[in-house]
Amino acid sequence: LPAQKVLFAGDLVESNTAPSCGEAYIQDWLKTLSAVRNFHAETLVPGRGPVVEGVGVKSAIDDTQRYLTLLRDTVRSAIQRDASISDTYRYVEAALSPQFGGWYIFKHVLPFNVQRAYDELSGARPRIWTEVRDNKLWQSLVR
Repeated sequence: LPAQKVLFAGDLVESNTAPSCGEAYIQDWLKTLSAVRNFHAETLVPGRGPVVEGVGVKSAIDDTQRYLTLLRDTVRSAIQRDASISDTYRYVEAALSPQFGGWYIFKHVLPFNVQRAYDELSGARPRIWTEVRDNKLWQSLVR
């Protein structure tokens, strides 16, 4: 609602909540967040988490960008060291937990986010998440 300076951000921006990256293009998402900033919204309705207003709008966008950037950079570093997906998950969990571990659904979406970033940075296209794939990932990464 441009006249009211209200932005319904959907899953592009979360508020105090970990983003779900399972089928996303994380690199493009980071670029899109710059465009979202240019809306100069005064109220932001996120995909998940509380509605934010005023300086909270910039904070929610910045926080989402920081999460995605740290996720991407940590996974990239792990791939460069030829780390397995299991080792990568542990590296990312250790890197993100201090700053984002208290966010809603942090632990729930982390396996999917790590797998998606690993796939994207390795050149794989997003894959559809099915119940079988979910269960296999949880069993292999989360212990």
